[in-house]
Amino acid sequence: MRPTTHSILSSLLLLATLAPTLPAQDTEKAEMFYKHGLVEDAKRTAIQTLFANTEAATQLRIKTLLARIAADEQRIDHAVELWQDIAKNHKGTAEAKTAALLVEQWSTLTLVGTPRAPENQLAATYFAAAQFWMGGTPQQPRLDTSWLHTEEAAEFWLRKVVTGFPGTPAAADALAAIARAWLGNEGDAGTPARGAWATVAKTQGRGAEFEIKMAKAEQAVTELKAAFPKSPHLLPLQFLIAQVYWVRSDRERAQPWLLKCAETEGPDTFWSHLARLRLQNWKS
Repeated sequence: MRPTTHSILSSLLLLATLAPTLPAQDTEKAEMFYKHGLVEDAKRTAIQTLFANTEAATQLRIKTLLARIAADEQRIDHAVELWQDIAKNHKGTAEAKTAALLVEQWSTLTLVGTPRAPENQLAATYFAAAQFWMGGTPQQPRLDTSWLHTEEAAEFWLRKVVTGFPGTPAAADALAAIARAWLGNEGDAGTPARGAWATVAKTQGRGAEFEIKMAKAEQAVTELKAAFPKSPHLLPLQFLIAQVYWVRSDRERAQPWLLKCAETEGPDTFWSHLARLRLQNWKS
């Protein structure tokens, strides 16, 4: 049975309607594969879509996804190549501006170890720079940072995330990292103590240096609570602030932070329960 003119026109119209949606569907499929950890499927689908479609917006979206995957996998040369392509061939777009910044920023991080990878890749470069100052393991040659204010240097980079990507998970992570940088850690046989913990170890938390570092940590937590009141970082950070004061037997300053943990709304958490136990079994 021969098709009628009407059926042919209907078929052509259907194809014309469907054709533009296929690249978008494939792009969304690649992004969904990536989101759920099916990275190889994401790469395969993205590359097939890239070569099957020449529409600029689709190509830009796919190149951005492939660059992010390359950066996640520490294939920085491939990521930089894609960012350079985006900056050159998609001028005037927000992605091109970000890609140019990424190329410049990654070139300064050759001595820094593995960076974290938040949602935004430019934010990842700032985290990587901060991680060096927070005790990350640099590749050879080692850089001498003795006598430098490492907490301030870490905050410099983390503040770029806070101001550059307000309201995002990366900004919340950055505020939490600022607090942790100033609080520091107790150290061990192989690494020295850092931050406020280091001053506790040296002077039992007596003196201006301890007060400055704790004030910086507390300010970051206060900012975090104001901007992200439901952040999962809040309870552990509040407890850690109390813990530093507790170690130096300063109950008056530890207690308010423990109460912040203990009196949270909703179901119990590990940290709220731990805070209540500390309040009930205080030992000076």
